[in-house]
Amino acid sequence: MTDMTLLPARSQTKLALLNRRWNPAFDYRPLGGASHEKIWPLMYAYRSAIAHGVKLDFAKKLALLKNAEVANALVIDAVKKTIRQAYVEPRLVKDLHDVQVVQGITLATTYQARID
Repeated sequence: MTDMTLLPARSQTKLALLNRRWNPAFDYRPLGGASHEKIWPLMYAYRSAIAHGVKLDFAKKLALLKNAEVANALVIDAVKKTIRQAYVEPRLVKDLHDVQVVQGITLATTYQARID
């Protein structure tokens, strides 16, 4: 399974920023009240396991997420909250998206320069 520390720092930072603006913020009680910093790397590992066809291990590596229903509910909540925030602060949400795109281009350009 993917190393759970690989959630891009910018993604965690963006979610943390948005979560501080959301009312109500994420409710992590169904996940034992774990912190944002513990939950989202596991959510990234969950996403990676699904994307790569790896068996989901809720008994060990993903235990904090409980099961697919709980993890999926968190994804749905994040999407809903982000859409609502886009109505309140459309420029902020667009800028957060643009940062990822610009960083991706920068990383791709840097990688290509190393190949050349």
